[in-house]
Amino acid sequence: HEDDLINAARFCYGVCIMLTFPVECFVCREVIENFFFQAAQPTTMLRHVVETTVIVGATLGISLATDCLGIVLELNGTLGATPLVFILPAACYMKLEEGKFYSAKKIPSLLILVTGVIVMVIGFIMAVLSPQGCSHGKEMWYCHANDDNATEFSTFFPSTEMLTSSTIAPLISATTPFSNFSIGP
Repeated sequence: HEDDLINAARFCYGVCIMLTFPVECFVCREVIENFFFQAAQPTTMLRHVVETTVIVGATLGISLATDCLGIVLELNGTLGATPLVFILPAACYMKLEEGKFYSAKKIPSLLILVTGVIVMVIGFIMAVLSPQGCSHGKEMWYCHANDDNATEFSTFFPSTEMLTSSTIAPLISATTPFSNFSIGP
């Protein structure tokens, strides 16, 4: 809370989101227009305001419903990034390339497409069924690096005390190969 650099980064991130959100709203509104109102007359001001209000309200509702960004980022990655990186380029290539669906030229794209679908489905299932735990207001171990008893080494690595008192503790057991390894002072 007292780290000026982190607070400056938070401020810059907030400004970035404030300036980016209207652009994302424009894209979302355009998709809604093309999908639902393709045959309709040109957009009226009332429809524009209603669409924008629904988009902002839905975004606000989702953001207020969760205090853990981990699940949001996981779902964004699996449902947004995976199709963008793997599925759509491969599907476009397969559609635009002449020849049979199973031709030698299209097999690599087909494999990438199938891999992307598998990664997306498995990632979605893992994100929903076994979400990573959130700290829900607990400060992470790296927030205590500037404590009075912190040494130069412990500012970069968590101490054993920090690790055992954090959410990582269940993962560290005496059976791990690093059980005799000490981190920090």
